[in-house]
Amino acid sequence: APENTLPGMIPGPCVATFQQSHSPQSLLLTMQTSWSAVKKGPLPRIIAHRGAPRHAPENTLSAFAAAKRLGATWVEADVLPSLDDELVIFHDNELERCTSMKGRVKDVDSADLFSLDAGSHFSKEWKDARIPSLGELLEFCRDSHLGVNLEIKHANDDELAIPNEEEIAFEKSLAAATCDMVLKYECDPTQVFFSSYSYHALEVCKERLPHIKRGLLVDHIPPNWEELTQRVDCSCMNFWIDEKANTAELIQRVSRSIPLYAYTVNDLATAETMLSWGCSGVFTDAVDQVFDIDSVTARAG
Repeated sequence: APENTLPGMIPGPCVATFQQSHSPQSLLLTMQTSWSAVKKGPLPRIIAHRGAPRHAPENTLSAFAAAKRLGATWVEADVLPSLDDELVIFHDNELERCTSMKGRVKDVDSADLFSLDAGSHFSKEWKDARIPSLGELLEFCRDSHLGVNLEIKHANDDELAIPNEEEIAFEKSLAAATCDMVLKYECDPTQVFFSSYSYHALEVCKERLPHIKRGLLVDHIPPNWEELTQRVDCSCMNFWIDEKANTAELIQRVSRSIPLYAYTVNDLATAETMLSWGCSGVFTDAVDQVFDIDSVTARAG
């Protein structure tokens, strides 16, 4: 078995059911017990955002493979449900930007999603690229010795909008189904962490798999950041690089209390600035452009 896996990993393709796949409580307790002695591993300085989207279509297995070739040890991927409740890797709620189809991901059956051209938007040479399932991604990361940050998507198109009851239910169910996949694959807890703009999703992750790291996503670091991150016992907070709102002083002050990760940082100078201000690492579309920061600074704890 690969060195970063645990005994008894389930091989073969895996499909997650969005609404009704909750693992038996006995399995959850068994997994938490077996993982209890595993120390939470450090996160790297560099996390490849949607793989390597400057080298291959974003959020495809080709993009994650490209990130690996460029030296990434961790990748970030976005999780959404299909109409028939299977989990897929896709960023936008709408399909149009990255595929040959219009409509919303959650309104299309998985078989149709998996048949879409997810590469021609990048270039014609990538017309055979496809949307992967979450199971395929977990298998790929396991076999490639890659850590993976699973972003549990916000229900609303506006990621900062306050969700209504239906949207909260969506986010909670998506989080539960994502946890089920991590359980099913017995993922090494040092090689996976969850993130979301949704506190409700992170609360489910905390309840279901408290030993797996969680990161709160924000655009601007809010005044009540401490309350929000403590509410879901976050291991880090990930923020957008807007230097007018997220100033050096603010980053330096907050980073004394919680690790901070900046997104999306695509050049070495900005990456080094973020680290000098106190960030523990960066999300990047350009692993090859910022790779050198991992050799000059210690890895995040």
